[in-house]
Amino acid sequence: MLYKVAKCILLASLICGGYACAAVGQGSDATVAMHPSLAPCSQGGTCAKAPSAAGFPSAELQRQCSKEASALRGRLGGSFAIVEHAPFIVAGDMPADKVDDYIKRDIVGPADMMWQTYFDARPNAPITVLLLSTDKAYHEWARKLFGDTDLPYYGYYKSAARTLVMNMSTGEAVVTHELTHALMDPDFPQVPLWFAEAVASLHEQFTVRDGQMIAEANFRLPPLQDALRQGKLRPLKDMITKNDFYGMSRGLNYAHARYFAMYLQKQGWLADYYKYFRDNYNGPGSDVKALEHVTGKRIDQVDAEFVAWVKTLN
Repeated sequence: MLYKVAKCILLASLICGGYACAAVGQGSDATVAMHPSLAPCSQGGTCAKAPSAAGFPSAELQRQCSKEASALRGRLGGSFAIVEHAPFIVAGDMPADKVDDYIKRDIVGPADMMWQTYFDARPNAPITVLLLSTDKAYHEWARKLFGDTDLPYYGYYKSAARTLVMNMSTGEAVVTHELTHALMDPDFPQVPLWFAEAVASLHEQFTVRDGQMIAEANFRLPPLQDALRQGKLRPLKDMITKNDFYGMSRGLNYAHARYFAMYLQKQGWLADYYKYFRDNYNGPGSDVKALEHVTGKRIDQVDAEFVAWVKTLN
């Protein structure tokens, strides 16, 4: 089976400063509030004793979903279709059959593939997905439910509430980006920001092949190749070790991280790298050690081969 996630258009990325599909806030405070890699477990509550695939979802998790879905109906009113598919509660201000389509295509299918490929631990609490059909509805409900006003263009994952808030008028690609954050949260709560965004961005556009999400080129490629041509792309080691991912060059950082993850995937290393990195994480520097262990090469050699590969893409 082959299908493609809806494309993020380049125009939108330019409007939002080159990182629109990254779904990060315009300000640093919004960014911290909306990403599980910066606000894991202690706020979201999804990491404690996260279950494995066996017996998932549990009867207790299904009960929690039913309880939270009932409460959500009271808050949203009758204009929303609300569907329970544990661990997900999906609510959309659109016909129920359209919500069902989104669940199959952009939530349940990708979640199953990510669990099979990367994540061992699974959520032990419901994850809510709000699908808002217009930009107006997106802003209104984000404000009503959470008091959020400084919103990313496409949508965001609010880890403390275990909720994806999606502006569906912009397309579907952001759903799988933010879904990746929600599912990685219980599996790798200490994940460094660059790698969390690398894998999430990888899932913005993909083809399904042999039960896996295979990344395809997207709007992030031109700025990455432009930086290479201009000699402005910093070494890979700097990108993954310096604590400045959301700094002045965050648009380029997203592109750099996404295509490095795509390179690892093309080489057959990404899933092994994710699992080794997660299982052997012990603070700063773990990412470099894990990379050199999995590839059998020094990071500067990996970087050189990655750069040569990027230049071949179109």
